[in-house]
Amino acid sequence: MLQSDDESQGRVRLRLQIAEMLESDNDMRVIILLIVLLLAIPIVALGQLNTGSIGCSPMYENRTFTKEEFKEVLENHEESFSSTSPPQPKGSPYSQSPVRRGADLSCADLSDARLNEANLSGADLTRVNLMRAYLVDADLSDADLSGAHLSEANLSGANLSRADLIRADLSGANLSDIRLSDAILNGANLSESQLVHADLIRADLSGANLSGSDLIGADLRTAILRGADLSDANLSDRPDVKVSRYNWRNRKPEAADLSGANLSRADLSGANLHNANLSGADLSDANLTGATYEPLSGKEPNEDTIVTAVGLSTLKYSQPRALVSLRRFLKNGGYRNQEREVTYAIHRVRNNSLLHGKEGLMGRVEGAFNYVLFELTTKWGMAPGRALIAIFALIFIFSLPYLYAVWVPKNRVPKTYGIWRIWADELARTDLVSEPPELLREKGFHAVRLTLYFSLLTAFHVGWRDLNVGNWITRIQPREYTLRASGWVRTVSGIQSLLSVYLLSIWVLTYFGRPFE
Repeated sequence: MLQSDDESQGRVRLRLQIAEMLESDNDMRVIILLIVLLLAIPIVALGQLNTGSIGCSPMYENRTFTKEEFKEVLENHEESFSSTSPPQPKGSPYSQSPVRRGADLSCADLSDARLNEANLSGADLTRVNLMRAYLVDADLSDADLSGAHLSEANLSGANLSRADLIRADLSGANLSDIRLSDAILNGANLSESQLVHADLIRADLSGANLSGSDLIGADLRTAILRGADLSDANLSDRPDVKVSRYNWRNRKPEAADLSGANLSRADLSGANLHNANLSGADLSDANLTGATYEPLSGKEPNEDTIVTAVGLSTLKYSQPRALVSLRRFLKNGGYRNQEREVTYAIHRVRNNSLLHGKEGLMGRVEGAFNYVLFELTTKWGMAPGRALIAIFALIFIFSLPYLYAVWVPKNRVPKTYGIWRIWADELARTDLVSEPPELLREKGFHAVRLTLYFSLLTAFHVGWRDLNVGNWITRIQPREYTLRASGWVRTVSGIQSLLSVYLLSIWVLTYFGRPFE
C-alpha cells in the first residue's frame, strides 16, 4: 500500500515538472508534440494493418464467393435500395441522380464470375477482382469501381453511367455497347479493349490509356480526353480483325463521334480517324504522329487548336481532301511552318504509293525521281535549309578529287590535268606584269586550302552577267586571277556546278515560295 502511494506521488511530481517545462519553454512544447505525432503514426498504421487493408471490406477482402453466397449478397443489395441518400452537392458528377448505397464488395475476388444482368448499381467495388468476369447487361451505374481489376471481362451492354473507374484496369475487356456516360475514368487502363458503339458522352478519360482500342461508332461527344493515350486506336468506320466477331445487329459500322471532345495533349499517334466526327474537338498539343486524318467533310476539329498539334508532317490519308482543307486554313492564318508540314504529308504519302508500284513501272520511276530531287533536298519544301546544307557538304566532298589532282609527291612527275591559275589580261596595278597560265601543284596544308577554295568557287559559279556569286567571292583575293580546271578535273567541277545550281534554285523557290502547293 505504501509502495503504491509512493508511485502515485512520483507520477504527480513528474507531471508537475513537465508542466513547468512546458510553461517556461515553448520550444520544448513543440518538440514533445512532434515526438507524440511520430509515435502515433506507426501505431495507427499497425492498427489498420491488423484490421484489414485500407479501403477494403474486412468481410469480403480477397474472398472467393460461391454461387449461393453471391446470390445472397445480391438479394441484400436489392433490399438496400428501398432507401436512397440525398442528392450530391451541385456541381458533382453524380448530381443528376441520387447515389444509392449498396453492397460493400471492396477487394473481393470475383474473377471468372458470371454476373450477367446483375444489379450492382451504387455498390462499393473498389479494388475488386473481376478479371474475365461475365457482366453482360449488368447494371453498375453509380458504382465505385476505382482501382478495380476488370481485364478481359465481358461488359458488353452493361450500364456503368456515372460510375467511378479511376485507375481501373479494363485492358482487353469487351466494352461494346456499354454505357459510360458521365463516368470518371481518370488514369484507367483500356488498352486493347473493344469499345464498339460505346456511350462515352461527357465521360472523363483524362490520362486514360486507350492505346490499340477499337472505338468504332463510339459516342465521345464532349468527353474529356486530356492527356489520354489513343495511340493506334481505331476511331474510323473500318472494322479490323479484332472486331470481326461483333454482332452488328443490322447496323453499319460507323466512325467515332468526337464532336466537342477535349483531346488536348492526347496521344493519337497511329490512330485511325477515317470519317470520324471531330467537329469542335480540341486538339491542342495532341500527338498526331502517324495518324490517319480523314474526318467527315464539314466535321473537322477546331482548326485553331490543331496548330499546336505534334506530328502534322506524318499524317496519313487515302483521300487528301481533309489535309488540303487544313493546309488552306494554315496558309490563310499565316502558320507557315505548319503549312509546310501538311504539304510534306500530302506529297510524302502520294510519292510512297508511287514507289510501291501502285501506278506501275513509270510510277516507280517518277517516285524515285521525286524522292531524290524533292524529298531528299527540301522534304517537299518543309526543310528548305537542307538544300544549303547539301551545297556546303558537296564543297567538302568534291574537294577530295581536287586534292588528288594538285597533290604531287616529290617522286611524281606533274601531269597535264589539274587546276590552273589564269592571270587577268589587264591588271589594276601597273607595276605588275601578267604571267602565263600556271598549273598548280601543292602539298600539305596549302593543297587543302587551295582545293577547298576552288570547290567553293565552283559551287557558287552561278549567276547572270554581273550577278555572279562566284565572281563576288573572287574579289576577296589580293591578286587578280581566276582558277580553272583541265582534264577530268574540269568534268568533275562541271558536275558540282550543276548540282549546286539546282540546290540553290530549290532553296530559293521553297524558302520564298510554294512550288509544291
